[in-house]
Amino acid sequence: MHCVLLFTIPKALNLFRSTGIVMVTESLTSNYFIFKTRSPDLFPTFREDSKIHRLKTWVYGYDDYITAYCSDVLYTNQLKKTVAKHYDKVNEFSELESTQNQYPETECLKNIQYSQQYMSGENPISITSLVGQSYCSEAQIASLAYRKKVKVIGDFKYFAPLESSAKYYITADRPLEINNVLLGGNFILQTPDERGVSTIGWYHGYLHVFEKSIASDNWRLNTKIGKEQDNGYQIVSSLIGNSQFWELKKHWEILPYGKKNKNQIEGSINNFGNELKHTFRTLVKPILDTEVCSLPLIPAVGIFGSSPNTDW
Repeated sequence: MHCVLLFTIPKALNLFRSTGIVMVTESLTSNYFIFKTRSPDLFPTFREDSKIHRLKTWVYGYDDYITAYCSDVLYTNQLKKTVAKHYDKVNEFSELESTQNQYPETECLKNIQYSQQYMSGENPISITSLVGQSYCSEAQIASLAYRKKVKVIGDFKYFAPLESSAKYYITADRPLEINNVLLGGNFILQTPDERGVSTIGWYHGYLHVFEKSIASDNWRLNTKIGKEQDNGYQIVSSLIGNSQFWELKKHWEILPYGKKNKNQIEGSINNFGNELKHTFRTLVKPILDTEVCSLPLIPAVGIFGSSPNTDW
């Protein structure tokens, strides 16, 4: 039996007019996809002859927020595509962060191109110069870098893809202010532990997990740029690590893709039904609508771009 799991994006984080849905597949912590609903019904109902079963009766107290679809006939990818037909996939969301200031961003890139004609390839124009001379904003620089229009080098390059075939270069001689590059300038579900703080934010069209040590204001990515669909494990880990979801965390032990545990929900194990019942029937405390709605947006404060190994 193969399955996919769907859960709603907390409303405080949801930037869509309709409800946002996250789908995770296979180990339920490997690949993830973001969708928007088309109707008030969050999760579709399939006819019996579709060979797809919604396991809603086993998800006590979570039916409005989390559900699973399984099939004995369809493979995981077929199941994902069938369920996804009932939603609008969010695959152009990154454009919302750049097209609002498309003209200034184009001018920023022109300035970078112009500077490269007169500066050594080993010493491209710096972020300090671009921002200080009002050629670019930090948000425009991050957007161009994320979309591989420019390649970033230097000590503070880690806000950008490390692999890029862009023709134009800039030097990250200083970090960026985190609130300047996150959509809305906010985090959500900030979760402290003994090592530091983990939180989630929208960064150029994708959910990303950011971390920092307690004594530092230096945020680092705990998710991949360029392979965003592989970030499901980190995202789900950060979500259920928050106090709002402790009941879920106690009974849902998630593992990185490829590792197994007898209580882990695996989309391809033969005894999926028993595993699912064992895992979800112990969820005695529901996530109340008021709890989900009241999750506050947290102003993002700090710097971003240092090496992931800094301060740990």
